[in-house]
Amino acid sequence: IEPAEIEHTLRRHPTVNDAVVTKWEPTPGDQRLAAYITTHPTTTTDDDQLIADLNTHLADRLPLYMIPSTITLLDHIPVNANGKTDHRALPQPTTPTHTTTTHPNGPAEELIAGIWTDVLNQPHLDIHANFFALGGHSLLATRIVSRLRTTLSPDIPLALIFDNPTIHTMAEAVGHLLPVSGTADGRTSL
Repeated sequence: IEPAEIEHTLRRHPTVNDAVVTKWEPTPGDQRLAAYITTHPTTTTDDDQLIADLNTHLADRLPLYMIPSTITLLDHIPVNANGKTDHRALPQPTTPTHTTTTHPNGPAEELIAGIWTDVLNQPHLDIHANFFALGGHSLLATRIVSRLRTTLSPDIPLALIFDNPTIHTMAEAVGHLLPVSGTADGRTSL
């Protein structure tokens, strides 16, 4: 993986002023990519919305394995005495926690929340929380879509999670695929 290509793609987004991508290990052996960005002074986008927009921007231009697990907004990128990025001065990436939780409502949200809970290993998820803001990354997105393909339809595109990065919006997108009764292929009603 070439971080410079990811950085270049982030800088092509109209709100991004500068970007740095590094490797990050939240737990030993679990290597991920972390992105740090600064925005133009005139940017007025909500932070969560900006991160969602950036993940969509990256997903449209890069292979999934190159999409960072986290994107951290900074006031400035730290530099050392030589004017190069000071990677040691970058803050540890964190997965934001949501203080409120809107619980799943209906079979589609319950199904998707169950899959997300298992894949993200987080017991209580807000249906409006962004997958990527919760620490989701391209490999986990692939696992979620794979499980949805097994449960609902093999035709579900991988782009589904990038276009609908919350449980609520994903449920709206796939709700019509829920079986309403037992089917000939053995799927059961929800």
